Amino acid sequence: MRIIKALVSLIICFVLSSANNTEIQEKTPKVDSIKPWVKAHKYHKVSEALGKFKTKDSLKKLHRLAQNEHCVPLQNAIQAAHSLKALRPFSHISKTSLVQTAFFVETKLPATTKHNRFYSADKRGIACDVEYDAKTKQRVLSLRDSDKNVIGKGAKKVVMKAVLYDAHHPQLVARCDQSMDDRLEYKITKHVQGGPGVVKILGRSHHYDHGKIHNVLFCKYYKYGSLSRFFFDNLKEAKFTLKEKMGICHNILTGLEKLQKNNIIHRDLCAANCLIDINNGSKQNRKIDVVLADFGSARFRRDVTGLLPEGHSCYIAPEGVYYDEMSSKDYFKTDLFAAGAVFHWLFYEKQPYWLKNNIYRNGESKSKRYKMLAEIVEKQAGKRYKELKEKYKKQGYLSRKELFESMILKMLNVDPGKRGAPQEHKLYLEQLMQGL
Repeated sequence: MRIIKALVSLIICFVLSSANNTEIQEKTPKVDSIKPWVKAHKYHKVSEALGKFKTKDSLKKLHRLAQNEHCVPLQNAIQAAHSLKALRPFSHISKTSLVQTAFFVETKLPATTKHNRFYSADKRGIACDVEYDAKTKQRVLSLRDSDKNVIGKGAKKVVMKAVLYDAHHPQLVARCDQSMDDRLEYKITKHVQGGPGVVKILGRSHHYDHGKIHNVLFCKYYKYGSLSRFFFDNLKEAKFTLKEKMGICHNILTGLEKLQKNNIIHRDLCAANCLIDINNGSKQNRKIDVVLADFGSARFRRDVTGLLPEGHSCYIAPEGVYYDEMSSKDYFKTDLFAAGAVFHWLFYEKQPYWLKNNIYRNGESKSKRYKMLAEIVEKQAGKRYKELKEKYKKQGYLSRKELFESMILKMLNVDPGKRGAPQEHKLYLEQLMQGL
């Protein structure tokens, strides 16, 4: 009886499978049917038909047709589909859907790209949204509302993975989306482009969609995210050598030096806004790249007076409590203090006490907050700095590690006039790193 039931089940499965295959074959048009449209360059007709091809066999025949008819847009679209499928954001989308989307990019965009454009996946019947920056000529493919693609979320901004379109070499990028006006952020970031230390901007988009304003910046994608992720998530890659720690600090100081030379105050310098990338080399020779990012709070020096020194208030230097009395030049020192707090965390591999306990927002008077913050910083940084100075006086030298430590502690001096400058510390690090 069991054998008979099993045979009946197999027969039913076979019949259903045959019916489904027949249905697919009936619904799927023959590739040869679009040959006249390909020859006549009626690409809108080709695009409509592409969405109906569902099988792998159809894709092979499409490729053959594109080669025989020397249809470059279709050849590029098929190549792009293979390349895009290998990238994580699009791994769940069928290749035929990706061919249709890539064909849209190859044929539709060139005729409609005098200005920045946004093409909704819903309205165009394609696999993902397409954004175009008329200035840089960059085309970006993005998937909305996918938690898997979210890199980070803030109060004003959402950062997601997207793909910079190229038929042969598509590239993962970070898509930074916000509703607030981003023109100043874009202007400042563009002002300091070129060279290390600052996140690379690849393009920009501005559009309305689903009743919302979207101001979007496309930046280089940093696989490992921010330094704060390393600090909090205890990643295995986070075990940095002394040389690597020095290199990370050197990168950040290079970016800060570039900002200050251009009279720009970051105003939100923290571990979360230091992006990090690590190549796949061995532990002994891996290359680490760190950049300053998120210039949403940044201002030119002429416009900074009277503003809060840091977006993350726990990174505010003691004198920042009296920000309404600070001159524009004073903000250079509060940015340097914030960088010092990041370096302190990196060096000791432990979050500084004043970052864990946000004294700036404890509700006390300004004088009490200043006194409490100054005392804690002095206890955690100033005391050790004095010990190292005394040690140097007695024995006439310090180890390389102690000299590095001393530089970081100097940046956290309660007296802003004694913190030094980015260029000074950068050159000092270069000397320390020689021979490492």
